[in-house]
Amino acid sequence: MTALGFYASSSDWQTITGGTTAFAANPSWRADAGSQPTAQSYCGTTGLTGGPIKYSQYAASGYDADVRCY
Repeated sequence: MTALGFYASSSDWQTITGGTTAFAANPSWRADAGSQPTAQSYCGTTGLTGGPIKYSQYAASGYDADVRCY
């Protein structure tokens, strides 16, 4: 089974979609956490689609790393 989700920063989502919540049934992958603790704090919150955050990305040693939200 393939899942659909959306990846964007909050500002990009606003610019591209006008902040729509039409995709609230789909999870999002938040792109703009500055640290692992901040990325983890986004888990359990509402994402940019209006639905749940499934992944949160943060910078780690010059690379992008992700937190998977359960």
